[in-house]
Amino acid sequence: MQTTINDYFTRKEAAQYIKEHLGYGTPKTLAFWACKKKDKLKVRKLGGHKVRYRKSDLDKFIEETLEELFAP
Repeated sequence: MQTTINDYFTRKEAAQYIKEHLGYGTPKTLAFWACKKKDKLKVRKLGGHKVRYRKSDLDKFIEETLEELFAP
């Protein structure tokens, strides 16, 4: 499967996507996580300074976070 530009989200779009699934997430939070490298969420730089998040990475992050929250 080939990755297209539609598979990448801006920081704002990624934050909204996470918020829809987990109930929290802001662009500032994602920026903080990326800066501190304290998260499992991969950040990609396209064309130099443009930060993007791949949808598959967001889905994996959401799934792992939900598993941690609801683990016995």
